[in-house]
Amino acid sequence: MSGAIWAFLAFVLVAAASLIVVVVVFSRGTSPRSGHDGVRRVRQVITLARVAAAVLAVRMVVDVSALGVHGQGLALAPAVVAIVWVIGGLAAEMVTRSALRDGGAGLEVRDVRRYLPRRGAQLLGLGLGLLVAATVITTLAAGPDGRSLSYSCGPGCSGTRTPWPGTFYTTPLAVAFVILLILVVVNIRLVVSRPRGALEAPDQAADDATRASAVAATLVVVSLAVAATAAGLMMFGLLPAALAADEPWTSRAALAAMLAAGALAAAAAVSLLVTALSPRPAPARSER
Repeated sequence: MSGAIWAFLAFVLVAAASLIVVVVVFSRGTSPRSGHDGVRRVRQVITLARVAAAVLAVRMVVDVSALGVHGQGLALAPAVVAIVWVIGGLAAEMVTRSALRDGGAGLEVRDVRRYLPRRGAQLLGLGLGLLVAATVITTLAAGPDGRSLSYSCGPGCSGTRTPWPGTFYTTPLAVAFVILLILVVVNIRLVVSRPRGALEAPDQAADDATRASAVAATLVVVSLAVAATAAGLMMFGLLPAALAADEPWTSRAALAAMLAAGALAAAAAVSLLVTALSPRPAPARSER
């Protein structure tokens, strides 16, 4: 088990480092250009916050994975990494809150639909729904200790399998994801409501692209956390159980839901990552 855990950690570290390189290198030059000092400052602060949060998140993977017993900390690592990233985004928004207030107040109504990548957000919603359904199934099917599955394979035949994603794993996961989703909502609200003065059309388009990229990047992290959590629960709990011929149907149903959730979350991450790296001006209210 320890070899698999370290292999999983190595995969997470390499993936995080690759994501940093992709975000920093390929996001340059893809956004609408602006000569406005405030717009440039917002972009620079957000980029610095992303890099700092990504570096800190890699460190958190090692620290959180050592917490708890029986892989409990390892199961929490994706959600904790996502929380660290979103907190970095919150810090960037607080620092740049007044960066665009010069030039008077702009009379406009902005809402989240203006900057939300619809297709990626819908895929993420489906992935989250499937992950919740699979988690409920495994939690209800788990034994009293919350980390094993007892089953009957016929007259005089029974067994117990562990680890199994019962309350021992799913309760802290639920708490972590609730905290993550609350922080995501607050972060997106701050991005959308960041005050903006009277800007020229090119500067306003650049600012809209920055906001759309920030919203998409935040949802990318949630998608990756969902996909990594689904993969972890499959690798260390469901997959060995589902491959056994004498296991109950619950393990196979939960595995199918986990696979679907992971695939949808990965597809959402790709779609949102494209939006984050190639931001375009948000459509005007009259165009939606």
